[in-house]
Amino acid sequence: MYGTTAYLKVWHGVELTNSDVSTLYGTRDSHGPSYYQCPAGSSNPSEGEALDSCAPCSAGEFSAPGRTSCTHCIAGSFGGAFSQSCTPCAAGLHSAATSSEADACSECASGTYSGASSASCTPCVAGKHLVTSATSSEPEACSDCTLGTYSASSSESCSSCPEGETNFTDRATSCVPSDLHQIHRGR
Repeated sequence: MYGTTAYLKVWHGVELTNSDVSTLYGTRDSHGPSYYQCPAGSSNPSEGEALDSCAPCSAGEFSAPGRTSCTHCIAGSFGGAFSQSCTPCAAGLHSAATSSEADACSECASGTYSGASSASCTPCVAGKHLVTSATSSEPEACSDCTLGTYSASSSESCSSCPEGETNFTDRATSCVPSDLHQIHRGR
């Protein structure tokens, strides 16, 4: 089939019409195929080979049309198979992978938060607790523990001081015996 004769071609499960092939990848004429560009999300290390030589990019990779290789998504983003570009992770999600593992972003673990395009999640500092995991920065994601509560390490929530103990300030990292609290207040 030469010129612009209509035909249908299936390539890696994607149906390509004559219009797709001639517009994006070249046409055939009486002298054989012209230069074929691989479609977005695929690559062919041997330029000018037939369209059948194009291989789809793996999940976690991307490619613009006509590329000879696929590129790994950067940390903080992901790409599905046949991706033309990578998608940044939303706030509250992360992707540390820079390989074919990056086919989706993962939720931050309990007690941690992340902004958009994050490669990792961050815990709240001691004396603070997580308010929500889907925020972009520590001041919005983490809140001070209040009087009578504490957080000794990164935590999703503050703990109440044990019976007979208290603390002197907000953002406490520990509690002390209540009788020390009375001395501190000048009693």
